[in-house]
Amino acid sequence: MLTVLGAVLLLIAAVAAPFRFVPVGSVEAAVLCALWPILVACAVPAAVMFLVARRWVWATVSGALVAVLVASYAPLYIPDRREAGDDGNVPVRVVTANLRRGGADAEAFVAAVRDRADVVAVEELTRRMRDDLVAAGMDTEFPEATTHPAPLSSGIGLWARAPLAESRLLTNFTMPALTSEVTVPGAQSPVLLFVVHTANPVTKPVREWKGDLEQIRTELRRLADTSAGRCVVVAGDFNATVDMWNFRQLLADGYEDAARQAGSGVALTFPAHLPVPAFSGIDHVLTRGCRATSVEVVAVPGSDHRALAVTVEVPRN
Repeated sequence: MLTVLGAVLLLIAAVAAPFRFVPVGSVEAAVLCALWPILVACAVPAAVMFLVARRWVWATVSGALVAVLVASYAPLYIPDRREAGDDGNVPVRVVTANLRRGGADAEAFVAAVRDRADVVAVEELTRRMRDDLVAAGMDTEFPEATTHPAPLSSGIGLWARAPLAESRLLTNFTMPALTSEVTVPGAQSPVLLFVVHTANPVTKPVREWKGDLEQIRTELRRLADTSAGRCVVVAGDFNATVDMWNFRQLLADGYEDAARQAGSGVALTFPAHLPVPAFSGIDHVLTRGCRATSVEVVAVPGSDHRALAVTVEVPRN
């Protein structure tokens, strides 16, 4: 019985394992990648069962898959200590949150970001949601704003305590993206901000999601070429996990995932509306020319996502 059960678990892990290392090209592949660590972790009990049953060859195969899992995830828990404790840095707190088609609790959200953020990026911002946020004091806490509310999932917005400038809505995505600059007091230069929201590869055609990521990559390259070494912060709902090859292709040209930099592991943000723990990290903050030192997931009542709160150290003037 142990051998049979171990074989079933090993089969699950073995089928899922390769999907992390190839481009996502179908809904099934997207789902397997979203569940990748859970599925590949089946190799752990499989290895134990094979050891107990003295099935040495199969125990070795299971152990190899466990090694792949550990090698993929261990680096996420090792913080980047470069420049740690450098007094030449200014901390900037960034929060990104998907507001579930404007269904989030506005008062609870403003209360959550009040003491956690200097910059707040939101996705799925409807006109009513924007009005509710303003009524709850969002504009009082964050007097600088550039918002583009829209029905359903297409709205996007940005609030900040410091002045925003050069704001631009990008419409060459399935849902609009947003770029802006925030002048942080004491910082060497304005921080470049890029807020994104990709198509969902499970509910929309996968080609739309892939196209969004390719457009993000193009914009990231443009920002890298024109930023002159300035801090770039990219935030939003990527509808992608670190186990998706397509997402990891964005981590080039000097861009790094904030959770990896801070050594906080996988920031699990979705789903937040089901009676199960969040098991997928599809919301991200990427940095270039600056460094994330802490990452926190924050509950957002009424949303199907948890927010991501990140502290970024920006070079001081």
